[in-house]
Amino acid sequence: MNILCISHEFPPIGGGGATACKNITQKYAARGHSVTVMTAAFEDTPPFERNEGVNIIRLKCKRANKDNSSFAEMLSFLLCAFRQVPKIIKKEKFDVVHIFFGIPSGPLGWYIKKRYNIPYIVRLGGGDIPGTQKRFDKIYTLISPFLKMIWRNADHVTANSSGLLERARRYYHKANFSVIPNGINIEDYPDEKTTRSNGKLQLITTARIVERKGIQHVIDTLSALVKETDGNILYTIVGDGPYRKEIEELAVKLGVSEYIEITGILPFSDVMKKLQSADIFVLMSHWEGMPNVVLEAMASHLPIIMTNCEGSSELIEDNGFIIDLNSDISAELAKTVKVLYNSTELMKKMGHKSYERVRDNFSWERTAEEYLGLFVL
Repeated sequence: MNILCISHEFPPIGGGGATACKNITQKYAARGHSVTVMTAAFEDTPPFERNEGVNIIRLKCKRANKDNSSFAEMLSFLLCAFRQVPKIIKKEKFDVVHIFFGIPSGPLGWYIKKRYNIPYIVRLGGGDIPGTQKRFDKIYTLISPFLKMIWRNADHVTANSSGLLERARRYYHKANFSVIPNGINIEDYPDEKTTRSNGKLQLITTARIVERKGIQHVIDTLSALVKETDGNILYTIVGDGPYRKEIEELAVKLGVSEYIEITGILPFSDVMKKLQSADIFVLMSHWEGMPNVVLEAMASHLPIIMTNCEGSSELIEDNGFIIDLNSDISAELAKTVKVLYNSTELMKKMGHKSYERVRDNFSWERTAEEYLGLFVL
């Protein structure tokens, strides 16, 4: 099968959706399929490369930041891609088009199907569903009829969690929906936790530093946790983003800066080291699809504390705690961290359950297999 994947984000740029695109396409290639990814260039990334059997075409368009893009930058990618699509399809015959995110790449799937009669599947990421990103509310109001048309004409529209599927259906129910979860390469992780913290309680969040990730709620909690632990606590934030300044200012205001470490964006190997040395993974996100970062933390033998955002019901059973977004998040988080802090045995047990759960239920091989099943249209 010859598969064309279109995504405006693909490593080294982007977040969880880009990581998913990379892993899924590599698994397609590993199964013997021909795979081409069309994505955005950034700085000195090569215009074409072949990696792990995947042909990657990078289009020169507007992109200022590695970890996020504005609507104007997404539009720039869309326009560049529209110019490139006829050239790519003229060279070879594709059997299916896998669209990562209804916005900005969705229109390309619709166009390719109408002009070349090639089926397309849209993978939703969360931010491409109206109502999730307030900064795009006015734009989504304008393009809403066209977005619904893209979903309606797609051969399948997939969400990576049941919660995200329900959010999508509330917006528009006349589409052929499926749920296909994210995965993990479990072989990249040790089957036992290899390191432990050096006497300090170490909390960790890996995420883009944007307001919706809820890092501010963890900062709000730190004063109480500093008292509980007699100052033996460190909260590590792995990532960067436009909300970093506000986070740093809040930490100064609350007098907890010395208990916070912000690493910026790290190579994957260094992220793994940070996760291995942590005690508890925390994600107080306001909405998600299915957060890859939680899967990575689970594979690193960490107990998870997360909100009841999309993906939580699939990821958390006896390996962590879920905090209601309608509660006093900071207060509930403080109580929950204290429970784990006061029971090393419970912390260890939940971390082990995290690893077992992700090992037994979530893999990129399984994700790719489910998509390939949909491609037999």
